[in-house]
Amino acid sequence: MNVTGSYRNSIQFSTDAKRDATNVVDTVYAEDIGKFPDTNIAESLSRVPGVQISRDADGEGMNIQIRGLGTDFTKVLLNGDQVAVASSGSLDAQNQNREVDLDLLPTEFFTQLTVNKTPEASMTEGGIAGVVDMRTTRPFDNPGTHLTYSAQGTYNSVGSDTKPRGAVIGSWTNDAGTFGALVGVTGSRSDYDIRGFETIGWTTPQLSAAQCGGSAGCSPPGGSWVIPGTVPNGAGAGLTPGETIDNAWLLAHNPGLNTQQIANALIPRLGRDAYIQGTNDHQSGLMSFEFRPSERAHFYLDTLFSKQERDFNRLDMDLVGRSGQMIPVNMQVDQNDVVTSATFANAQYFLEARPYREHVSFYNINPGGSLLFGDDENVKLDFQGYVERSAYRNEQPSILVQTPPGQDVTVNYSNAGGETPSLPSSADLNNPNLGWEWYRLNVQNETRTTSNKGTREDLQWGDDDNNLKAGVAYDDISRQIKAYDNSAAWQAAAESAIPQSALSSYLTSGPGGFIGVNYAALMNATNYATTTPRPR
Repeated sequence: MNVTGSYRNSIQFSTDAKRDATNVVDTVYAEDIGKFPDTNIAESLSRVPGVQISRDADGEGMNIQIRGLGTDFTKVLLNGDQVAVASSGSLDAQNQNREVDLDLLPTEFFTQLTVNKTPEASMTEGGIAGVVDMRTTRPFDNPGTHLTYSAQGTYNSVGSDTKPRGAVIGSWTNDAGTFGALVGVTGSRSDYDIRGFETIGWTTPQLSAAQCGGSAGCSPPGGSWVIPGTVPNGAGAGLTPGETIDNAWLLAHNPGLNTQQIANALIPRLGRDAYIQGTNDHQSGLMSFEFRPSERAHFYLDTLFSKQERDFNRLDMDLVGRSGQMIPVNMQVDQNDVVTSATFANAQYFLEARPYREHVSFYNINPGGSLLFGDDENVKLDFQGYVERSAYRNEQPSILVQTPPGQDVTVNYSNAGGETPSLPSSADLNNPNLGWEWYRLNVQNETRTTSNKGTREDLQWGDDDNNLKAGVAYDDISRQIKAYDNSAAWQAAAESAIPQSALSSYLTSGPGGFIGVNYAALMNATNYATTTPRPR
């Protein structure tokens, strides 16, 4: 088979770069503008051997890691300069290190991605795992007049939604080959529509001395799952209120298990069905100018702007394992003491409803150039500077309501398949009138700002194969994170404005098979806008 055209050239360029490099390097080229086939730069970098990516909840690539080290061990550069994005990572993440969220950068604007797996003296320090340099496209990458455009849509069968994506890039160079300009815009819209199960850790019972019964391998305190000392009223599962739950009771009601197996029984700490629905809007713009007055001089100006808006709703229905007081009946475990089936009496659930609003913006301005000196043009000066700023605003209040204790809630737990546990409840968790009570209100609002600026100059004596190089570099990097929390005041205002008896009118039947919250009505009734400091 003969491989021809731009794809062949791209492979040849990558091979040449790897052969000519003095360090261990892999380079990915897009021969023509906008020809990377992936949705963002993280997806494109995953094509390089040794590079792995972490993904957002919708499966889109987010951060990169090299050779198994964490994402914060990789230094990411944009046109040779340090880059920082102020966002906090994927859904529910709280990145506060040097991770760079690459979903903000569209592949259409880049023509070369270089992964340096071993360092050179000229590189910016900080990349223990490696240094990744992303080079944006410029007019003389493809001389002449060109218009590149693309449009695509992705259909998601879960949410029955189509995700549109488009890009237009125009470039021009004059006939003399001395000046060129390039302008590009991209836009995309993604829909979150995710339903699944997750657990926040696992836990074991915290048996009392009476429940251990002096058995070897059973010593308090154990895990965070508390089995009550007596059967409470309304425990359900046909249990008799007031009975003492001691070692003999546990063995009699869980036939086939010994005390040590009961003490080591693993259940989800907070097992929960989750529903996430929302949108992710992303727009980016690029402008690049090049001036080549002679073969001895080359000047450029690169600018990049990108913004992202995420607006979505997350609902979790949590079965309380940690600090809960479920009573196990007919419990079975596997060889690793993971519970495979059980009837849990005296169970309790809580709903966690979280509306998210996130805004991220990023811009980078990068002027620079090269000058050749000497009769043989064997002295070269490379110089460039950059200014960069990124801002992030996140508003995500949490509203938690719970089933009241002693409401005869029983769970027929099953995890026999070893994959997703099944948690069918005797209570209708999609009924706003079940008797839900206030549990907790949280305010988790935040702003972040990163500002980078710097300059670097390199002077080279000799040709590109044999040379001596010296240089200087300066970077000024700052980051500011502000948290806005007034949870106690908002909870006090909510409990005062909405008593338990009226709470059901602010709840709705939810799309995930369990209740949701009428956010607008509840926030208006609780004076959320005035009680809670909001990021601007």
